Amino acid sequence: MADHRVHTVDVRVRFSEIDAYGHVNHAAYLPMFEHGRVEMLAEAGASLADIRAGGHLLIVAELTTRYLAAAELADELTIRTWIGRLARTTCVFEQHLVRGDDVIARQSTKGAFCDLELAFRRITPEIAEALEPWVAR
Repeated sequence: MADHRVHTVDVRVRFSEIDAYGHVNHAAYLPMFEHGRVEMLAEAGASLADIRAGGHLLIVAELTTRYLAAAELADELTIRTWIGRLARTTCVFEQHLVRGDDVIARQSTKGAFCDLELAFRRITPEIAEALEPWVAR
């Protein structure tokens, strides 16, 4: 059993996400994973709007996606999201896209905290506290 919270959100593959080969285009996975991260932050009590209202932004600094199997039109998928690492100015979101019991894609996204002028800043104690239950140990 996980020693941290894992956020889940279900999505259905839409026609607009399908490519000429009949499966989900590689670029269509990015918004799916982003949806999972945004929803996890909101559930944690640290939505992007909350972060911005506090004078900060959380921007994507780096991401890596690993595609393991194709998804197709109308597939029911689940996005699982948690935080792999929380540091002074960054956090790393770990995500799995799952169909049934099978992980079909994985993404690791480094988010950087900055002020509204895009200068890196420390994560505020309030945001760190909100994210703490989601951090893997």
